[in-house]
Amino acid sequence: MSRFAWVLNLDADDELAESTSQRIPGADTARVAAAKRVSRDFVRARVAERVAELSLLVAGGVLIGHGRDTDAKARGLRGRAFCPTPRALAELRAVGAALPDAPTLTRLAEANHRLFCAKLGQTLDGALWLTNERDLEGAFAERVVPSGREWVLKHPHGYVGRLRHKTRELDPATRSFAARCFGAAHGLQLEPWVDRRGDYAIHGFLSATGHVTFGAPTRQLCDARGVWQGTTRSHDLSHAEHAELAEEGRRVADSLGKNGYFGPFGVDAFRYVDVHAERETTRFNPRCEVNARYTMGWAIGMGETRPDLVEE
Repeated sequence: MSRFAWVLNLDADDELAESTSQRIPGADTARVAAAKRVSRDFVRARVAERVAELSLLVAGGVLIGHGRDTDAKARGLRGRAFCPTPRALAELRAVGAALPDAPTLTRLAEANHRLFCAKLGQTLDGALWLTNERDLEGAFAERVVPSGREWVLKHPHGYVGRLRHKTRELDPATRSFAARCFGAAHGLQLEPWVDRRGDYAIHGFLSATGHVTFGAPTRQLCDARGVWQGTTRSHDLSHAEHAELAEEGRRVADSLGKNGYFGPFGVDAFRYVDVHAERETTRFNPRCEVNARYTMGWAIGMGETRPDLVEE
């Protein structure tokens, strides 16, 4: 494989969120600028923490944005990005790397918005996609208060545990978080908080011509908050769980292609204990999230199969 020039914009979801946000007159531009600085700091820290996983992804390529000497080596190389957003493509262009074919910003944003996953159908009992406060109030009145369960509200472009709110009741903090999602991001995902006993994923690559290549299932190592910590190949999925995950991978790839997306993607899943069933039962949620971009565990799942590094 020839070397490629890489932009690891691990905060791509923040840029996608900006692209889909409703513009609010008189918005606090200083706060927006501060948020961008936080995103940049997050990327630098994340790259430093995850050198091993990212080295597998980059596969000997040149990582730009980490010094003039390194950037100079990128000139003339074919460019790749964690997610090919306009800012990532601009970084590649600035160092003289050849820009990759990429979906439009609109297609990228749509594919990575939680509504894309929700439209494929909810796979966790009790989960809902909500678009307004009235429906949120109804969901809490009918579901949360009687059961006393914990619920989590997820922003459409949240990632690595960011932009989500965990609660038992519709209190002021919950209303405030929901209002941000409804006002700027057109909705939110509401899910019961469950006792996860294993996080999994399947990764793939969808070519511009519609050919799909899948990797092996992976197990994701997460902390108590559900934040990703590492990835290994999975060896503990049952035959039925493996089949469900593979089927969701195929469904996601088909839908991505129909919506004009091509490139790397991943489908997250998890095993959990249903303590609210008549008898405590272990269940499997075969699709909890779709990532239409690279992920930290993508290269581990794909292994030596790297259609993304085939020269155009």
